[in-house]
Amino acid sequence: PDTLTSRALRFPNRKVFWISSRVHPGETPAAHMFNGILGFLLRSNDPRAAALRSLYVFKLVPNLNPDGVFLGHYRTDTRGANLNRCYAEPEVALHPTIWAAREVVLHFARRQELDMYIDLHGHANKRGCFLFGNNLDGPQHVENVLLAKLAALNSPYFDFGGCDFSERNMHAKDRRDPSATKGGSGRVALYRSTELTHIYTCESNYNTVRILNVVPAIHVASKDPKDAAIVARAASPPSKARDPVKLDQDIFACMGRCLAVAVLDLKESNPWSRIPNTEFKTLSGVRNWVSVYLRAQDRKVVKSKYHDE
Repeated sequence: PDTLTSRALRFPNRKVFWISSRVHPGETPAAHMFNGILGFLLRSNDPRAAALRSLYVFKLVPNLNPDGVFLGHYRTDTRGANLNRCYAEPEVALHPTIWAAREVVLHFARRQELDMYIDLHGHANKRGCFLFGNNLDGPQHVENVLLAKLAALNSPYFDFGGCDFSERNMHAKDRRDPSATKGGSGRVALYRSTELTHIYTCESNYNTVRILNVVPAIHVASKDPKDAAIVARAASPPSKARDPVKLDQDIFACMGRCLAVAVLDLKESNPWSRIPNTEFKTLSGVRNWVSVYLRAQDRKVVKSKYHDE
């Protein structure tokens, strides 16, 4: 073996966090969300960023469709293919970036190192920022939806009610091409290959949000006023605004950061958590709320089916 060339470092005790963007080249909100996450991870004086770096090895793919971006396409590559319908069986000659992405994701899944997968998108119709997740069973589904609720606690712009974790959204046909379904998307196809709990598409509207969340202040355990001042400078301020706003690059970046912070809350590793200042008080409280919410949603589905019959 070559012992003279420096090799990439390995961190065997850290899980892998995959973040990708722009598989649909015209979805520019995805790029701004990606930049928000990246900038947050590179902060040298923020203990939340340091905590994330100690938890994960990040695999960051800013552009899955560079040819489509270069040519100004909206959803397709140079051949007119929607690459986010090719993850189930990509061909290296026809879909090289998707083939490579799938190989890397499955490599770390086989090693039981993959923990989180988020593919960033823009959405032209539905307002706000929200997650599409997979429809899972029992406690696994509670953990699946829990991340979305934590994101809503950390950002005024994240719309928990706009998230979709339905079985239908795993199989829906494309309006433009009925032969293609969401079963070929990264979210669904890679879930079927890995059974990973936390695998999502994060979507943001280009223009505006549907609602704004009330976001509490960060809980500062220290009594030192200097510590509170540091938190106030580094973290997003609390928000009580309720009127929808126009989205811009800073807000897109903020939504990217809120996803990263939500993951810290999920792992109970957030040194500046907002949860103690919410009605839930603890992560277990948020988890219990999500469990009750999902049971209520299941009852609505059953009732709807009964009336349809």
